[in-house]
Amino acid sequence: MTATPERTDGGDIFRYFDYNIAYEIRLQQALEEGLLCPFHYFGVTDLTVNGEAVAELSDFKRLLAPERVSRVIEKAEFYGCDGGIVRGLIFCSRNEEAEALSVEMNRRGYRTCALSGQDSELAREVAILRLESEPDDPGKLDYIVTVDIFNEGVDIPQVNQIILLRPTQSAIVFVQQLGRGLRKLQGREKYLTVIDFIGSYTNNYLIPIALYGDRSYDKDRVRRLLVSGSNGLPGTSTINFDLLAKERIFESINSARTLLAKDLRADFNALKNRIGRVPMMMDFVMHDLRDPMAYIVYAKSFYGFARSIEADLVPSISSRGQKVLETLSRDGLNGKSLEEALLLKALIERPYILTSELNAQYTEKTKLRTSDIRWTSAYRSVNLRFLRENVGNRLVPIGEAIGLNWIEPRDSGFARLSHFEEILREPGFESFLRDLLDYASFKFLETFSVENEKSGFQRYRKYSRSDVFRILGAEENPIAQNVGGYLIGPNKAWCPLFVTYHKEEDISATVRYEDEFLNPSQMKWFTKSNRTEASPDVQFFKTAESHQRVLLFVQKNNDEGIEFYYMGDVSPVPDTFEQTLMPDGNGGHKSVVHMMLTLDQPVEDALYRYITTRLSS
Repeated sequence: MTATPERTDGGDIFRYFDYNIAYEIRLQQALEEGLLCPFHYFGVTDLTVNGEAVAELSDFKRLLAPERVSRVIEKAEFYGCDGGIVRGLIFCSRNEEAEALSVEMNRRGYRTCALSGQDSELAREVAILRLESEPDDPGKLDYIVTVDIFNEGVDIPQVNQIILLRPTQSAIVFVQQLGRGLRKLQGREKYLTVIDFIGSYTNNYLIPIALYGDRSYDKDRVRRLLVSGSNGLPGTSTINFDLLAKERIFESINSARTLLAKDLRADFNALKNRIGRVPMMMDFVMHDLRDPMAYIVYAKSFYGFARSIEADLVPSISSRGQKVLETLSRDGLNGKSLEEALLLKALIERPYILTSELNAQYTEKTKLRTSDIRWTSAYRSVNLRFLRENVGNRLVPIGEAIGLNWIEPRDSGFARLSHFEEILREPGFESFLRDLLDYASFKFLETFSVENEKSGFQRYRKYSRSDVFRILGAEENPIAQNVGGYLIGPNKAWCPLFVTYHKEEDISATVRYEDEFLNPSQMKWFTKSNRTEASPDVQFFKTAESHQRVLLFVQKNNDEGIEFYYMGDVSPVPDTFEQTLMPDGNGGHKSVVHMMLTLDQPVEDALYRYITTRLSS
C-alpha cells in the first residue's frame, strides 16, 4: 500500500506486482464515497503592501508586514471553523516566516507554536496533543505554524481550519496539506475550512488542478472547472474565490507552460512504468492523466513524441505516414467533430461505406442527425484536402503536396484507394491511427450534450478558426488575413464572427473594435473598418434570413491562444445599424458600422462573468 506509486526518482515499483493495481482511490472519489469530511475552500487575494502585491519572491519583511498579519487574522475569524473552537494549521514558505508569524500571533492573543524539520518527533507529537486538547486546557494551541513537515504521514482528525500562506508549487503537495484536515471525527459530523491567500504566483493554475482532481493539464478544461465553481465537486464541499483571486488564477492558466519537455517525458515514463509498455493516447485517457493532445501540440503527433524517446520500441514510419498523422491530429481528429473519426474507422474495417450507414452510426452515438455537407467536409479533411501549405510559393492541399489520395466519394458513400492499403501496411501506422481515432471520438463525446448542440457546434466548447470553417463545410481553410473578425461564406450561407473581448493596449487602432456584451442576450458588435451601411457585408447582416447562419465565437483575450468559445447563433437587430468613425492610427478616421446582435440563447452566467470581467492584478 502506498500513497505515492509514481516515484519522483523515476523508479518503477509496478513491475514488482506484474503491473496489477488491486485498488486505487483519489481525493474526489474519497469525498464522493464519504470517506473524508467535506471542505469549504476560500481563495482570497493576498495583501498589497505599499501598492505592490506580496508575491512569490517577496522579501521577508513584506511577508511579515503588520498589515498582512492583520489580514490573515481577519480572514481566519471571518470564515471561521467547524464548532467555533479553532484547531488550525498554517503553512508558510520558510521556517523564519513561520517562527516570526507565530511570535506575532501570540503577541496578539493567539496561542500558537512554530514547527520545522529541525524539531524532534517528540516535539511534534506534543504540539499535536496541545492542538487537539480541550479549550480550557492551559496548554491548548489554536494554531501550529509550519512549512512542509505535515504534508503527509501524520493524522490530526481535530484540525478544522487550514491557512495557506505560500505559493502552490505542486498539486500533490496541495492535496497532501489539504488532507491534514479531512480526517473524519468519530461521533459527529465535521467540515474543514481552507483559506488560501493567493498572490501573483506563477503556479496559481495548480490550485484548480488540485481542488478538482484534474490531471489532464488541459487549460480549457481547467478554465471550465474554475468557472463551474462548486458544481465540479462531489458532496457538500464548496469552492469560493474573490474576483481578483480568480482573475489571478485565470492569468496563471493562460501563461502556464504546461508543455515543458521534462514534464511531458516524466508523465509518459510514469505511465509506461504503470502499464508495463509504451503508452498510447487512450492509455492517458483511461488512467485519467494528462490530456494526450499536449503531446500532439509539442511534437505534431503522438507518434512523433513516442518515437523520439522510445526509438527501440516504436517502429519507424515513413515521412508521408508521419505527415498524415500530424495533419489529422490537428485537423479533423482533434475532438471538435465526430464525422471524420467515423469515416476513417469504417474505411479501416472495409473498403467501402455508405453515407446512410455513417448517418446511422452518428445518430447512435449522438441521438442527432448530421448532414451530407458535413460528410463532404469530413472527406476533404481526412483526404488532406482542407489544410494547405506553401509549396513553390503557392498554397496547395497537404494531400497534394505529399502525393496522397487515399479516399474518394463513390456511389452514395466513400471508398478507400490503393494509397490507403499501402500506408496501412507500414509497421505501426495502423495502431497509431486507430489510437488517434479512438481519442478523437472520446474527446468529442466526453462533453457532448444534445441540449448544447447547434448544427455541428457545441455551445461553450472552444474552436479554432480552422475548426469553424471545416465544420461549416468550407472547401479549404481560408487565409487568416482574409478572415479577420469575420468571413461571409459561399452563397452567403453562413458567417462566423470572431471576437477577442479584451483587446491588448498596443493593438492597432484600426482593429480596436469596442465589441461588448450589453447583457447575456445581446452584444454591440462592430464590422471591419472602411465599411459603410452600403457595403456588401453590411447589407448581408441587414438582410440575413433564418437559413443564413451568423455564429458568434468569443475569447476573453489573446492569452487564450487561437481558440474561441462558441456562444451560439446570433441575429442582427433591425434599426440598430449605425455608421460611425474610428481612429486609423495616423491621426485620421475610418468608417465602421456597429449593430446589435441578439443571441439565440442567453450566455450561461459563469462564462458570461468570466468573459466580461476585466481586473488589474
